[in-house]
Amino acid sequence: MKLFRGMIVFLLLCMAGPVWGQDQTQNWDHDLHVSLATGDDYPPFTDERLPYGGFATRVVMRAFQSAGVQVDSVIWRPWNRVGVLTQESQVDAAFPYIVTPERAEQYLFSKPIFRKIDSGWQWSGSGRRIVDLNDPKAVEGLTFCLPFDFAAPDSIRKLLLENRITLQRAADLVGCFSMLHVGRVDVTLAGRDQAAESIAEIGVPRDEFLRSNLTAEIEGRLIVSKDHPHGPEIIAAFNAGLERFEATTEYAKLMVEFRITEAPFHSDTD
Repeated sequence: MKLFRGMIVFLLLCMAGPVWGQDQTQNWDHDLHVSLATGDDYPPFTDERLPYGGFATRVVMRAFQSAGVQVDSVIWRPWNRVGVLTQESQVDAAFPYIVTPERAEQYLFSKPIFRKIDSGWQWSGSGRRIVDLNDPKAVEGLTFCLPFDFAAPDSIRKLLLENRITLQRAADLVGCFSMLHVGRVDVTLAGRDQAAESIAEIGVPRDEFLRSNLTAEIEGRLIVSKDHPHGPEIIAAFNAGLERFEATTEYAKLMVEFRITEAPFHSDTD
C-alpha cells in the first residue's frame, strides 16, 4: 500500500498566505508525497491522449505542486478499479468524482476541480424529445443509460428514486451511445467532448443524435478514503493548492486550451 509520508512545514510557512493551521500539520512526517489514480476516456478532463492527460489531470498536479506536495505517480485504470484502489488506500487520492450519498460515506471530497453542464442525448430516430425534466409526461417510462461506476447526478437520481425512469448500465459512454442508436435506451448523459468522441467511435453521423433540454450540473472533485490516515490533511493541502493555482495566468490559459467554459463554483460550505 502506498504510504502517505508527510510534508515540510517550513515550506508551507514560507508560502504567501496561510495554508493550514499549525494544529493540522504538527503530527506530519517529513516530506509529503501522494500517489493518484484516475480513469481514461473522459475528455477534456481525463484522457491519456490529451495534453497533460486532460484538464483535470493538469489542474490536480499543479494544485498539489502549489501546496508543496510532490506527486509520485498518476496511474490510469478502469473507473471501477480506481474506486477500489482509493477506498483501500492503495493510492492516496483519485479524481474526478461527483458527490453522492453513498460515496460520502466512504470518501472525503475536495472543492470542485471543475464544474460543467452535461446534456441529455437522444437518437433522432426515436421520435421522442425530452423538453422539460419536470414534465411527468415527458419523462415517464424513460430508459436512461450511464456507464458502470458513473454516478447519477441529483436531478436524475431523484427521478430514479421516484421510479419515473429506469437505469441501464454500459461499459462506457460508447456503449451508451451504441444502445441509444439501436433503440435499447432513450437517453444518455454526456458533455460536449465526450459525446463527440463516443459518436465518432461508433461510426455514425453526428446529426443522428439530438441534444435535449435535459441537463445536469456536474462538479468533479478529488476524493480520499475516509480510512486514509492522512485523509483530512490531503484534502486541506489540495484545496489550498487549488485556490492558489486558480488565481494564476496558467490556469486561465488551461481553461482556454481545453475550452472549459464553466468556472468552478466554490460555495461557502465547500
